[in-house]
Amino acid sequence: MMTMHAAIDEFILDVCAGKRNQTPESYRKKLNFLARFLRDDCDITQLTPADLERFRRECLERGTKRHGTKTVEGPLSIFTVRSVLRTVIHFFKWLHQTGGLPENIAVNLRLPKEPQPKPKAVHPDTIKKLVQAAARMGEVWERARNLAILYCLTDTGGRLGAFVNATIDGLDFERRTLTVTDKGGKQQVLQLLPVTCTLLKQWLDYRAKLNPVDNHLFVSVHKTKGQGMTASAFYNMLHRLARETDLQGARFNPHSFRHAFARDTLQRGHCDISRLSRLMGHTTPTITLKYYALWDDHELKEAHDMTSPALALGEPPAIQ
Repeated sequence: MMTMHAAIDEFILDVCAGKRNQTPESYRKKLNFLARFLRDDCDITQLTPADLERFRRECLERGTKRHGTKTVEGPLSIFTVRSVLRTVIHFFKWLHQTGGLPENIAVNLRLPKEPQPKPKAVHPDTIKKLVQAAARMGEVWERARNLAILYCLTDTGGRLGAFVNATIDGLDFERRTLTVTDKGGKQQVLQLLPVTCTLLKQWLDYRAKLNPVDNHLFVSVHKTKGQGMTASAFYNMLHRLARETDLQGARFNPHSFRHAFARDTLQRGHCDISRLSRLMGHTTPTITLKYYALWDDHELKEAHDMTSPALALGEPPAIQ
């Protein structure tokens, strides 16, 4: 008998061996959807394709989801369902290839059709309100840390996993860069504005007084007692700040800062898609175009009215 819990542990140990990024945690989080559906103690060798198809339908039809630390009403997004099912397919392919199962029961598991992505950027006004809340909430070291985090998220477009794993060693104030371990264990150099460097230096002064137990750039002393902040800690920090402001219904999760960075950079007109792709750590500009260069009808109308070549024609001549 092989339980889901044991199989997930072996999968992560094998597939994610040596990785220090968010991949292991991400795999576990997605596979836990299946574990909860099947029960952690079920015998995985007794599962059938029909069981996985029932799980697929449950993902598409469920009416609640996690929002930060809370369970809220609402369906899972198609992007979440696709991500979960892709991980499940990877998991059962691995089980078959390593001899855990005689056949790959997920070979015919279908992903729902991917919808057209929509803009997911945090609004500039939301960022300003979060910054104002960060400057007045919590102990003084928390204010310094939270301001530094908000400026890093806004200034760099870095992924949350990069900041979870960021260390002091990655900082180079002379070059104004932060080198991080990003998605897939790749190294990425994030560029920093002078104001972000100033806030990071201010935070480091307070950080030194907290007696941190490791060299993570962002640490907490409440639950982890000086250890690096987890992904959940970043989410919880944003939610605490949001509760102090009028942000009901606003988007402010860490990844929305990455979307805002991409969109705002393009809208300012000083960076082409190729350079933006490099700044964001994408392997190809195609990814940047598909998921981040997204505009609604109002934004397209504004862009057209400001840039149309017809503007250079001026007032049309009178018809003679």
